[in-house]
Amino acid sequence: MTDPEPEQESAAVAVRIGRRSTVMAAGTVASRATGFLRVLALGYALGFNRVSDAYNLANTLPNIVYELVLGGVVSATLVPLFVGLFEEDDDPWRGVAAVTWLVLAVTAGLSALFFLAAPLLSAPYAALNHTASADVQHDLTVAFMRFFAPQVVLLAGMAVGSAILNARRSFAAPMFAPVLNNLVVIAAILAAPHFISDGGLKSLHLGAGLVVLGLGTTVGYLAQLIGLVPSLRSIGARLRPVWAPHHPAVRGAARLSTWTFGFVIANQIAYLVVVALANKRSGELSSYQAAFQFFQLPHAVIAVSVTGALLPELSVAAARGDLHTFNHLFFRGLRIIAVLLVPAAIITAVFAHPFLRPLIAHGQLSDNSLDTTTSALSAFALGLPGFSAFILCTRALQARRDTRRVFYLYVLENGLNVALALAFYPTMRIRGLAYAYAVAYTVSAAVAYVVVRRTGHVSEASRLPFAAPTSPTRRPPD
Repeated sequence: MTDPEPEQESAAVAVRIGRRSTVMAAGTVASRATGFLRVLALGYALGFNRVSDAYNLANTLPNIVYELVLGGVVSATLVPLFVGLFEEDDDPWRGVAAVTWLVLAVTAGLSALFFLAAPLLSAPYAALNHTASADVQHDLTVAFMRFFAPQVVLLAGMAVGSAILNARRSFAAPMFAPVLNNLVVIAAILAAPHFISDGGLKSLHLGAGLVVLGLGTTVGYLAQLIGLVPSLRSIGARLRPVWAPHHPAVRGAARLSTWTFGFVIANQIAYLVVVALANKRSGELSSYQAAFQFFQLPHAVIAVSVTGALLPELSVAAARGDLHTFNHLFFRGLRIIAVLLVPAAIITAVFAHPFLRPLIAHGQLSDNSLDTTTSALSAFALGLPGFSAFILCTRALQARRDTRRVFYLYVLENGLNVALALAFYPTMRIRGLAYAYAVAYTVSAAVAYVVVRRTGHVSEASRLPFAAPTSPTRRPPD
């Protein structure tokens, strides 16, 4: 019996990816739609002002701490790592459990440190806020952060659980679980104004509204994590507590993490600069983040679904040394992004104002906040194809364990973002920050494409350190 022809095998893989992408797209639509309602609820209940700025900043900082210390490593390495374990290891679940429990232990400690160091962590992001309400806003941000501290370990649990499911080709739960999060948070946001006497910073800081918003938001993360459990059980996940920091899977993740940690730092430096600029004026940070969420919708529905379904297959092709399948999958993903996201970017840029304004012009949201948000969305939209293409290119490199080149690409992108943000902000403010983001990703995507093309072989480094050759087509080391 002969092996199937490469074209037939690639076609079969393409069919599987198409089915998975459809499931992921459906989940993404549901999660992003409820995320959209979450933004509307925040604008309706609180408006875009110093209160919402404090809430948004505090809710972002657990993600920053998690990403800075561990999250980038988890998101960049675990799916390829777990795919390799399931492909080639005799006892894959022990390696998966070793990585999982180490990640949870580290992030549990981070949650405790986050709670204690909240005032220090929030200070740099408010460095350019010299308004009369700056001190009260800082106090409110710190109070929110302490409610949000458990999110660090919850984020780790969600990331590892999603990586396990994706490695086992189970994509539905990670895409639909955020719906639970959003619904819980929407309920908390809509309930909070009933506990705020005058809608001001002081009354929220000292009242039950803080508890409702703070606790409700963190419970939303817990609901999202719990939403993964049935699917983990259905794939037969065996995650009994294991403390094995010297397991080859842990060492493999650690080796891959050096360059990954570098690009995570680059990302956070750029984010610090952008947030500090956006936080100079009341409500503009909330407008920037709202516009970014709307910008992410077409990317999430199309590019995330495609890239998420491709990554396990790219990782398998890299582990087997199957250059033909790897390149076929990569260019297929790139074509889908180009065909669908270029029109989406044009439509979003042109119709951002007439489409978005009627949807969010309710409750406490001012006309100025509406205009700021829609103009930022139009600017963001110009970078939609470049942003999605950049993510696909870096995922392709990560599937080959080429985190060094990914690091250099992120340094380029973040360097451009910071330089352009500083140049554009004085005259264009929030819209300038969005333009900076769009241009930085578009230029970096072009460079990333060239890098992937010029390093198109599947290198020996793409193999796991404990993996044995499994395919006669494996390319010898260069």
